[in-house]
Amino acid sequence: MGGLGFRDLCQFNVALLAKQCWRLLKQPNCFLAQVLKSRYYPRTDFLNSSLGARPSFIWRSIWSVKGLIEKGYGWRIGSGNQVNIWNEPWLPGSDGGRVRNHGINIQFTKVADLIDASNAMWRYDVLEGLFDEEHRRKICSIPLSRSALNDELVWRPVGSETYSVKSGYRLLRDERLLPPGVLSNDQSTDLTKFYTELWDISLPAKVKITMWRIAHNFLPTFANLQVRRLNVNNVYSLCQSASETIDHLMRDCWFSRQLLGYQGVHLPTGSISISWKDWLASFFINVHEKYKKVYMVSLWSIWFTRNKVVHEGCEVLVRESMSFVEAFLQ
Repeated sequence: MGGLGFRDLCQFNVALLAKQCWRLLKQPNCFLAQVLKSRYYPRTDFLNSSLGARPSFIWRSIWSVKGLIEKGYGWRIGSGNQVNIWNEPWLPGSDGGRVRNHGINIQFTKVADLIDASNAMWRYDVLEGLFDEEHRRKICSIPLSRSALNDELVWRPVGSETYSVKSGYRLLRDERLLPPGVLSNDQSTDLTKFYTELWDISLPAKVKITMWRIAHNFLPTFANLQVRRLNVNNVYSLCQSASETIDHLMRDCWFSRQLLGYQGVHLPTGSISISWKDWLASFFINVHEKYKKVYMVSLWSIWFTRNKVVHEGCEVLVRESMSFVEAFLQ
């Protein structure tokens, strides 16, 4: 995603709680499962349970992440006696494992009804009357055993009977990589290229991390400090002509334009309608390869210069900043 590698704590917490859900399913005789079942779902199983009246904090937390388990669990067919044909995920493939776009025939409810147990074979005559060719092909690809094996719950993302927090977190991220409506496909591609090039460039980590903070508007500019309700004068110290926002600081101010222009990086003029992060990503990936380091160090230098002016009262010239960038690159 182009970030620093920290987990989304909300989603990671869901993935951790889902491990307790899996425990209730795989170990129904453990003490925790028996207590919760007797209190909240005495006549059904966990997947069909409801929140109930006056739920405890523990039960509310575990029950709230049941949706993740429903997206990732599946059945490994043994005898077929425990698995409902029409409601449970038991088919192989990456499309959820459920029978879709078919009318329900109530004469056949369990997968065992589709199996000739004496010969350990699928009942092809029944399959032809119930399913289309694609579903028949998937069903017939499931191996059967002559032994009376139990049906087993499996965690489909890893094809194992054991749930892993890592795979649960990945499933959550796949379901919601970004907030809906934030990026178009082209913008998402630009951001991916931007992050890839950013972390691959041979520069000190402090420069790359500052560039990442600039892209996400994570610097304590006066505009951001005002959002945090600090009482500051929101005027950019170097030009004294505009609000100190990240786009003005790094792109629109005459100081930034002159510094970058002298270094061979020419910024576009005119109004810009897209967000700062999308503009920066698009601009950066189109900068000539030999100027990418210059651009990154120049932006880092602009923030360094701004801090010298604000906190130390220094007077800084464009030529001094140019010399600083050149010396640093050398």
